[in-house]
Amino acid sequence: MATKLRYLFLFLFIGTSAAFAGELKLVGQYHGKDLYIQNPFYGSSTTEYCIESVYVNGKERQHPEQGAFIVSLNHLQQDDPLEIVIVHKDGCKPRILNASAFATNKAFKFESFEVTEDAINWSATGEKPMNTYLVEQFVNNSWLDIGKVQSKGNPGVNTYSYAPDHHSGANKYRIKYQERTGQVYHTVVKEYTSTLEAVTFYPTRVKDKIYLSREANYEILDQFGNAVKKGRAKEIDCNDLKSGQVYYLVVDNRTESFFKK
Repeated sequence: MATKLRYLFLFLFIGTSAAFAGELKLVGQYHGKDLYIQNPFYGSSTTEYCIESVYVNGKERQHPEQGAFIVSLNHLQQDDPLEIVIVHKDGCKPRILNASAFATNKAFKFESFEVTEDAINWSATGEKPMNTYLVEQFVNNSWLDIGKVQSKGNPGVNTYSYAPDHHSGANKYRIKYQERTGQVYHTVVKEYTSTLEAVTFYPTRVKDKIYLSREANYEILDQFGNAVKKGRAKEIDCNDLKSGQVYYLVVDNRTESFFKK
């Protein structure tokens, strides 16, 4: 399978025997940046510049006769397709100084995604470096970010692994890839059924501590649904809770009530 292009911009230099001997072409996407162009002198001249004309999406744009200039692109909308063509003389080469600002990433794709007892594994192609993968778990009827992994951005397939903390019974996971531009990609949802024993607790009328059957993540909510305590433990200190009130213990993807004496 042919390697997919990570960036859709490219440069084409076409030489001819005519006076207008070449084109510099950039194809990409508008991300809110203007175009910065370096315009050298033509050959040994100190008065004649290299660039003859500049086209943005097929329309010619006026440019000053100087060594560097900016072409405004603020008439475009975010993520609009963009084609820049710079026609220049033979024997000189202009340069687009910020070509990477117009890169696009339509090549991104999740290649694999699996959940096992010990790991959540996934792979992807076409990613950019320094972006973010979020591992999400469906807990208490909502998606919760349980882990964050920075993208490698290497060419080809990049693989990742994250150690999950399954709750008993059915678990649901997905991976979210989030670019710094705000673009987001999700995997399909994967289910994994854990054979772990359900977490139990006692007492239901609490004086000072709640005891869990095994160490687990927990959250304690007051009667209004506000989180007043959370963490991971086998014993939960409840001395700082107000007496004479009902509280809710969220543990192992379920909610149980208890009374603080």
